[in-house]
Amino acid sequence: MNLKKIKNTLQDHLENCNIAYALLQEENGILKREGKPPSEEFLEKKRNLLPRLDESLTALKDLRETGLIKGELNRKLIENTQKKLMKIFLLDRENERLLLKMAVPSVPRSKVMKVSSGHLQTTYGR
Repeated sequence: MNLKKIKNTLQDHLENCNIAYALLQEENGILKREGKPPSEEFLEKKRNLLPRLDESLTALKDLRETGLIKGELNRKLIENTQKKLMKIFLLDRENERLLLKMAVPSVPRSKVMKVSSGHLQTTYGR
């Protein structure tokens, strides 16, 4: 495998990560702005990206097995990809929280029954 192919593989994966991050940012905006889950059309965009991510991940695994990932440029590309992945994970977690908040209606504090510790001890036989 030549150095140009290695560089291209790393750049392709970083580009796919950038696209994924942009989609998650768009999803985050939808969730915050509209207060409802994204449309089926938007979800289809996310689904269409999955095969590209799978392909670039497979190519990365193949590169790792060859042991040919060396050099300052490759190291920088790998670091940039790792940083982007951390941003993706954080934003995805935030989006999941927003979706969960929408799926589970909040119960007003006035509706929550207050239970004494004595009642709990009696209930659980302690």
